[in-house]
Amino acid sequence: MLKGEFIDLKWTITCPPLILEGEADEKYDVEKNVQSHSIHNGIKAGNLAKIIVNELTEKKFVHARIGMVDNSE
Repeated sequence: MLKGEFIDLKWTITCPPLILEGEADEKYDVEKNVQSHSIHNGIKAGNLAKIIVNELTEKKFVHARIGMVDNSE
């Protein structure tokens, strides 16, 4: 059990699949509690950065593991 200064620690684990070169185009899917090996496509580095920044500001997935993948649709 966490004690002291760590008791209020907010964390999110990002589990990207293959990271591909490319700028953010904001065409991606993010899901809670999805293992990266269950996602067969990669994600552009720019989209991964966008997801991380969004999580830091919006805090939608606190205390969760998130998987992500580019979505061409």
